[in-house]
Amino acid sequence: MEKLRDVVATLYDVRDHVFGSKKKAQIGEHIAQAQQVYKALPSECRESAEAIFLLGKALDANDAYDAQAEQLLSRSIKLDNTNPAAWCALGHCFWKNGQTLQAADCFRNGIDRGGEASVECLHNLGQLLRSMGATPQETVQNSRTSVEICKRALKLGFTNPQSWYLLGNALLSSYYVDKQQGGRDNLPAKILAAYANAETHGQAGKNPDLYFNRAKFHK
Repeated sequence: MEKLRDVVATLYDVRDHVFGSKKKAQIGEHIAQAQQVYKALPSECRESAEAIFLLGKALDANDAYDAQAEQLLSRSIKLDNTNPAAWCALGHCFWKNGQTLQAADCFRNGIDRGGEASVECLHNLGQLLRSMGATPQETVQNSRTSVEICKRALKLGFTNPQSWYLLGNALLSSYYVDKQQGGRDNLPAKILAAYANAETHGQAGKNPDLYFNRAKFHK
């Protein structure tokens, strides 16, 4: 099982931090490796909630929605509904398939389970909410909720670079969407400070979107 965990961790490191023309092929190779390692597990291990979750998460690493990934992650949760990471991965599948309400419910379920793994659920829910809202009022409310969720994620890990980056994005969105909020004049400094903290705590040279978003805001 440890080998499968390592393969999936490496796969997501490639997905999140490798860029260029060979990235898609590299992801495909790591997914194939995860499938091979899963098949080599003893039968009782292959039927465990964790192994099924890890295989489902591996299949979800591609940009496109994968129905098999959703099936595996749903099955994993039926076997063990206490794993925040499984709820997060299933929510990500729903999100890619355009099922935003189901995705939000999954992220909330993962958050309710608590623990370190729930941070990713907070990250995803904060991002998802900013894409939802049928009216201007709902959009503003979702923007405010997104900022609070990002702050909540930071409380679970003050040096988490992704939490700082997403807080910067949430504040940036609120700057343009929520123009009546109190203290709006102080937001530019807070946005840039959040991005600087993301860089300081580990995203320097690893996240091109951080530099793009910051440059766009300066412009």
